[in-house]
Amino acid sequence: MSEPAIKQVRSILNREGVLYVGDCFILANSNRTGIEYACDYYLMPVPVTHVPPEVLDKHDKEGREQTQ
Repeated sequence: MSEPAIKQVRSILNREGVLYVGDCFILANSNRTGIEYACDYYLMPVPVTHVPPEVLDKHDKEGREQTQ
């Protein structure tokens, strides 16, 4: 999702708290910063290369504990 598309959605909805679901293009820092600045939210897949191994291990452990 590109910055112009985000601006277009924002102008149509004219509200805060919008959840943007995007692909790797929303990962750009300028897109995420703009969404956060407008009090909106985003959901996107994050490549494993962007997440430190200890964070992945922690979430994996927590997930396993919840299923037991």
